[in-house]
Amino acid sequence: MALNQDDFRKAFGVNTHLADARRTTFARRAPNHFWGLVFTGLFIAACLAVFAFRLATRSAFEREGEQEVRGISDVVSVNRNDYGIVHITGRTDNDVYFGIGYAHAQDRLWQMDFLRRVGRGRLSEMFGRRTLEQDIFLRAMRFDSISSALARHISPESRAVLQAYTDGVNEYLTTHEGRIAAEFDALEYQPEPWRVEDCLLVLRLWAWELNSAFTADLVLTAIADTIGRERALHLLPPPGNDPYFAPCVLDSLLPARPTARVAKALPAIDSLRTDSLQQRTTTGTLSHLGKADMGNTDKNVRATKNSMRYLSENRFGSTDIPVCEPLSGKNYTDKNYTDKSVCATADGQTQNILTLAQSVRSIANMRGSSLGSNAWAVRPSSFFHPEQDSLGQNFPAKYRHGAMLAADAHLALTLPARWYEAHLSSPTLNVLGHTLPGLPFVIVGRNDRLAWSLVNAMVDDTDFFTEKLDSADLRRYFAADSSGGRISLPFRIVTDTIKVKDSSDAVVEMRYTGRSSIMSDLPNGMKNFPGLQNAIPWRSRLQSPQILTRIADSTNTATQTAFQALTRRECLTFQWTGQQMSDEALTLLRLAKARSWDDVLSAGSTFAAPAVNCVVASSDGSVGVVPFGIVPRRLSGTHPNFVRKGWEPNEAWQGFARLSDVGQMLNPPSGRVIAANNPITRNASANGSPLHISLLWDVPSRASRIGEFLQEFEHCSVPGMSTMQTDVVSHYAQMLVPYITQAFTTLTTSTLQATGVQSPSLKPQALTRTERNALQLIAAWNGALESTSAVASVYSAFLERYAYNTLADDLGDGLYRQYVATTRLPLRALLSLTERYKPDDSLSVAWFDKRETPQRESRDDIIRQSFLEAVALVQKQMNTPTDIDSMAAWNYGRLHTLSMRHILANGAEWTHLPLRGVVNGQTVQYGGDATTISSGEWSFNRPFEVAAGASMRFVCDMSDTLAYMILPSGNTGEIMTRNYSDQTQLWLGGGLLPVSVSREPNAAFHKVLRLIPKRQ
Repeated sequence: MALNQDDFRKAFGVNTHLADARRTTFARRAPNHFWGLVFTGLFIAACLAVFAFRLATRSAFEREGEQEVRGISDVVSVNRNDYGIVHITGRTDNDVYFGIGYAHAQDRLWQMDFLRRVGRGRLSEMFGRRTLEQDIFLRAMRFDSISSALARHISPESRAVLQAYTDGVNEYLTTHEGRIAAEFDALEYQPEPWRVEDCLLVLRLWAWELNSAFTADLVLTAIADTIGRERALHLLPPPGNDPYFAPCVLDSLLPARPTARVAKALPAIDSLRTDSLQQRTTTGTLSHLGKADMGNTDKNVRATKNSMRYLSENRFGSTDIPVCEPLSGKNYTDKNYTDKSVCATADGQTQNILTLAQSVRSIANMRGSSLGSNAWAVRPSSFFHPEQDSLGQNFPAKYRHGAMLAADAHLALTLPARWYEAHLSSPTLNVLGHTLPGLPFVIVGRNDRLAWSLVNAMVDDTDFFTEKLDSADLRRYFAADSSGGRISLPFRIVTDTIKVKDSSDAVVEMRYTGRSSIMSDLPNGMKNFPGLQNAIPWRSRLQSPQILTRIADSTNTATQTAFQALTRRECLTFQWTGQQMSDEALTLLRLAKARSWDDVLSAGSTFAAPAVNCVVASSDGSVGVVPFGIVPRRLSGTHPNFVRKGWEPNEAWQGFARLSDVGQMLNPPSGRVIAANNPITRNASANGSPLHISLLWDVPSRASRIGEFLQEFEHCSVPGMSTMQTDVVSHYAQMLVPYITQAFTTLTTSTLQATGVQSPSLKPQALTRTERNALQLIAAWNGALESTSAVASVYSAFLERYAYNTLADDLGDGLYRQYVATTRLPLRALLSLTERYKPDDSLSVAWFDKRETPQRESRDDIIRQSFLEAVALVQKQMNTPTDIDSMAAWNYGRLHTLSMRHILANGAEWTHLPLRGVVNGQTVQYGGDATTISSGEWSFNRPFEVAAGASMRFVCDMSDTLAYMILPSGNTGEIMTRNYSDQTQLWLGGGLLPVSVSREPNAAFHKVLRLIPKRQ
């Protein structure tokens, strides 16, 4: 018999009345219990927060004290200041390099490991199957094989230093097992020991990041496949046809100021500015920095005239590279016209590789269309005594200083920072500046005698080739032999196993030729052959040799049809200067101890990739620039920016030339050198032979603006150099804006009737008040893209709309987005098409005439349409009324924002950390764009969101005992610590941190960790 509750209590002697009383008492006290639970929950949450904080910062506590380590001969001191900048001292160079390895591991270990995994194609071990295609692409690039070969090639001196650095990294791993960065716990894996090959892998990844030809060649070939080679060449404007003549790195004279080629001239840069605005260091004005020396007016005038004459008489030399030729009876204005003059490869091979390459760059935070830098050096005597080689006794005391160097590198702005600030000192070494985690060398910095900066030279260092299969044996391909004929060679087959998190391993077979892997075998490479997709199981599609075997044995009609298509197509390979054996480590090692110009030249002799311009300033007042690296020798008549035929002897590279043989410059008459990713020289040749260096230069806006600043300065100083680095005036905008005003001022009935243009129904009086006011503002604009500027918002929106309305109609939306994502070519091409427009030139008109409309649009029609769309876009984005007063709130910074994100939190699909809101930086308003000295590059695909900027800044006066540097975030990668982002506000304001050049750490470096040799 079942007992009820009362019977149960009676059976066991429970007082039911007492139980009821207690139950009633508990009910009365329920609120007290509730608050107890709340306080308990808060206590547990606080404990969890403390635990999470300790977990996230557990490798960041050890900044002082002593640590016994193996691998050093004597005590090594790792000294830090309040900003986490390290000053490492030791008795020997190798001990010091051990110390920087140890410090890098303390502060940036996960960042280093992530780069290593990118280079080795091991992302899927962390992220699972979603990165499998990217891993296959990275394996095909063979960064790991290249770094292994380099490790066998480098000098004993380089190996010893890299080994010491590697020992430092691994000793930190050994002594801190289980106490490393939080990202490892978040991704649930432990790092493997560091190797010398990993250092060389980081070097080659740096070279590939700065490589613009890889993606440019792919997208230009895809464009040529779509619209024909002749039209595609219009999107690759040769330097001599730029709207204004670009200054060159090896110019011995100052560059000429650009002038617009339209009737209405722009106002002077500062003519419309108020006194209050002129005092802002971010406006790019010159008034508060000093006027030109009036006592040397004749000398300045002579220099300017000589510069102009030099620019007009020395055009770019030709290496017989095809450029746009006059039309030969083709009617591009025919809406139905289709150009069939395609390149060597078609049907999406190049676009597939391009898509994979761009996704890899996105994952690795290699954002930005064409990554580069600014660097300039100035002699102390350049403003008063350009003919003297030394200062002289009568030189005014306030102008007595050594040569000055200023540099800033434009890369993606991420967390952690790309660079690491360090000072390395031993009895035979004293160097400080910016290092890359994973490498022990100062890339931008100074020693006691010299300062240097390495700037991307924008060399065309990559070509793609089609390889023809041998129809008698699909396991072989044709190649050119030394006698000029063809030979059949076997593919080399490599089997790779890729470990995948939470999934089975992926086994991929790849074919290789003498140049590279077959890039067209990459994932989705077979999507152009539906017959193959239906006939072959999915797991085998990535295994090209097995595919070929199955096709050969198949009797299926669809498969055989696809097989015939495959034999008509050629597979795709590439060649890159980064595949060559070199010793960049030795170059950087020697630069650290260089004492003279000859030492710099000698150091560069072992450098291959990336090609860079080395800008130098010395303590004796000298300045110079010399290019480092190699460039392929190509036979004339072959265009370097389209896919070539691998079986043709005249299409192959004919060896390499050293860029230093092209030219160098020491103490030019102008007293200054400038490198801002602009052309190296006008007539390129090496050892008497013409040499194609590149057509992929950046827009010359930054280089010309730097030259304009230096022409105006009476006296250079560290604050002046810092102000230049934060300048946001765009010469590019100054060139483009007059075409906007011209497009509206020429819109009259008589003009329309005279030209016969069928214009849309748009008249000046039809403009709204806001549109008229925006037009007036932009006509009077000085080109300064300040974050507080309304007209900068309108201009930037116009630029995005103008590019899309001009190019997307011809390229198609997908190809347009790939084109604008690859290089700075779209900016150059857009200005070139605008300047070269002629109403009677059908090829010129075709770019602006819309295919989907029956009437014929002109350039001015597209400009007007784009401007009105821009005003509407900004007005919508700002959510303001349609009147002039509301335009004051159209701050450019509201559109143009910068968000520094952690690598793992760069987009929702990469969010792995629970502390995403903590590891990411704040979103701030930002000025500038890709054409200003202070870079604030944004992508046409993601308008106005800053993609790249000054990833570091460095300034030094070689007679000063201080150097000045800054990072956009902080010197450590340890989240939730002060030094993770404590330099951001200084960086935003243009500030710099002073660091003593003294070999002995000063009082600012008060946090000292002593590494002591471990007793045996």
